[in-house]
Amino acid sequence: MAQYQTTGYTNCREILDSLARLSQTIDTQAKQLSDKERLIGSPSDSPAFRNSLANDEKRLHDTVQQTTTLFKKLTTEVGSRRSDLSQEEKIQMTQVQKAMEQALKKYQQILKTLNEKRQQFQAAKQDTLIDFEQDNTDDVNKRLQMRSQMQVQKDRLRDQVEQQYVIEEAVENVQ
Repeated sequence: MAQYQTTGYTNCREILDSLARLSQTIDTQAKQLSDKERLIGSPSDSPAFRNSLANDEKRLHDTVQQTTTLFKKLTTEVGSRRSDLSQEEKIQMTQVQKAMEQALKKYQQILKTLNEKRQQFQAAKQDTLIDFEQDNTDDVNKRLQMRSQMQVQKDRLRDQVEQQYVIEEAVENVQ
């Protein structure tokens, strides 16, 4: 039985280390998105820029998904053995938990800010009238694409709120 516990603890430590790295990755990617967010509505704002921004958001969203899955694995790994964890492991779990919470809050905030800014600059573009007699299909397609991207971002934000709830619930179970 002692070997099983050692194996479990090693796995627990590996998961904690991975979660710590992923939290840092989320924080870094959120900062990069925040820097890009400032360019929305500027002369640098273009369809190519918006596509790059959407790709970065997807990458960040995927990292958050991976983190959530790993945290669930940690919860399962620790499970009923919480009382058997060393003080050092408990402290490390608390530190990782706090780092994750901060990274997820930052992620939620940047998604919210990006959506607001997109809506702000999308609304300004929508105020202009479209002359359908001229060939403005590119303009209409761009608007439709922007609306689609905004809906995807809203869905991601909703998913993230749900994921944070699951993580907080799992943290309470571990504690």
